[in-house]
Amino acid sequence: MKIMTFNIQSCKDFLKQEFNYKVCGDLIKKVNPDVLGLNEVTNGYVPDKGPRYIMQVDALKTYCEYPYSYFGEAIKIHDVAPYGNAVLSKMPIENISLIKIPDPERTEDCYYESRAIIKCEINGIIFIITHMGLANGERINAVNEVLKLSKNETKDIILLGDFNMEPDCDIIKPLYEYYDDTTPLIEGDINTFSSVEPTRKIDYIMIKKTSNIKIKEVKIIKKVASDHFPLLIEIEE
Repeated sequence: MKIMTFNIQSCKDFLKQEFNYKVCGDLIKKVNPDVLGLNEVTNGYVPDKGPRYIMQVDALKTYCEYPYSYFGEAIKIHDVAPYGNAVLSKMPIENISLIKIPDPERTEDCYYESRAIIKCEINGIIFIITHMGLANGERINAVNEVLKLSKNETKDIILLGDFNMEPDCDIIKPLYEYYDDTTPLIEGDINTFSSVEPTRKIDYIMIKKTSNIKIKEVKIIKKVASDHFPLLIEIEE
């Protein structure tokens, strides 16, 4: 089973700086993951606002030929267009929950944005998909919510998304008590952002330590579509 995480930047072609869902779609089709977690998904039509404001989940689902999908709204852009995370899958998506990450007090000189988590089950594995914030307070809350969802879960868990933190950040370290990061298994450069001359690794796929999941391969898909490189793992089914 191939599992991929991809921040699609609302399907913005990073080279042309134009919104075109087929650019991300072509990359997805080429890699052909069985389960795909998406961040920064705009999923609503806003008249006269341009090609960003479409139902991106439906567009990618159809273009890439996925039978199952789920969109988890975090905020609304312009108070109209839903925006958040999504999952596409070749297998049924079951036991879906959308968990809003609590907003911290705005005490930092930083951009703030309400965030959310998708928790679902696919082929007997629990998937937790999220996009963590830029402010330290947002990231602390996000890590705490992920841990709450993880501690009492008896099934195998795969955690994935854009965490906006590098692997040595103190805020991410509590996750290492419950999860094994797949980053050390990557051959070569581990940076995922930005996709042109990347300098930081902020996208993750982690496996809960008590899981029976066996990893066959981990790699970064070094093709420019959005401003992030996708991260892919392959596991034994």
